[in-house]
Amino acid sequence: MTAHVSVDKGALSIIETLQGAGHTTYLVGGAVRDFLVDIEPKDYDISTTATPEEVKKLFGRSARIIGRRFKIVHIYKSRNIYEISTFRRMPTEEERKGRIDDEGLMVWRDNEWGTPEEDAFRRDFTANALFMDPFDNNKILDYCGGIEDIANGIV
Repeated sequence: MTAHVSVDKGALSIIETLQGAGHTTYLVGGAVRDFLVDIEPKDYDISTTATPEEVKKLFGRSARIIGRRFKIVHIYKSRNIYEISTFRRMPTEEERKGRIDDEGLMVWRDNEWGTPEEDAFRRDFTANALFMDPFDNNKILDYCGGIEDIANGIV
């Protein structure tokens, strides 16, 4: 499925820079949902294979890494803030352990990089697991049934 939308120029610029550096990069979540229901997105989240440190290196002073357990990057362009996250996978029990006597039930750090599909299955709602590539005819990747849920009014 494709969305027929006009994507914010700042978001396009960020995606183009990341893709140009060889990183798989998509719009993700609420903005994609909004496009599908013909609502102007209020913000743009972007997901990529680039680590937070790689994003920071590409964007320099306009980028700030935030978070400790769950690192993301804020990129400041004009008066907008764009949130960039790295595709994540579910940490293994061993990776979740934060202390020697820890059973791995509590997530102490959540920066285990993964694929778009692995990332989609970690998201809270199916609509937030939608990815869109504005440089590939607004192609939408839907690993979790988000398009159907939106069509059925579930989200």
